[in-house]
Amino acid sequence: GTQAYAVGGGGDVDPMLIRWSDQEDFTDFGPTATNTAGDQRLEVGTKIVSMVNAREETIISTDAAVYGMTFVGPPFIFSFRLLATDCGAAGLNTMIAIDGNVFWMGKRKFFSYDGIVKELPCSVQYYVFDRMQSRYIDKVVCGHNKAFKEIAWFYVSNDNSAGTENPENDSYVSYNYAENAWSIG
Repeated sequence: GTQAYAVGGGGDVDPMLIRWSDQEDFTDFGPTATNTAGDQRLEVGTKIVSMVNAREETIISTDAAVYGMTFVGPPFIFSFRLLATDCGAAGLNTMIAIDGNVFWMGKRKFFSYDGIVKELPCSVQYYVFDRMQSRYIDKVVCGHNKAFKEIAWFYVSNDNSAGTENPENDSYVSYNYAENAWSIG
């Protein structure tokens, strides 16, 4: 298959450019009339933040919007659809795909995608975001506990024992997607 990357192949990097290689040569990112390499610049946002595979498409988040990227074959190779705005992922490791659905933490809200982007109503939203050290939001990571149908996001809190000098994650918020319930710790 074709490899798709959100990075440049030399020279200046465009933080909004998706590039993919030729199907026959994963090192060839230069589009020609005889290969399948190509690129697409996303319009909404200033940088690509995260991407995960879900169902029949790849979900790509910029800092401001979420896109769906679908393989369509030659001559265009991939198609891109803007799924929603004002819902960008907070960081590289804040999105997760589970059974074809995608869940992520935004800058002040949580979201899901099951064919439609939705804000996840969160009973602890203000608790989490008001006590998070937002300058370290890029350190947030999420994980999946399949046995309990829970997603947990680990973040740096204002109560961190390391203070504000490069602290590590010390708190979590978890979402049980089977029971639609939230917990903190």
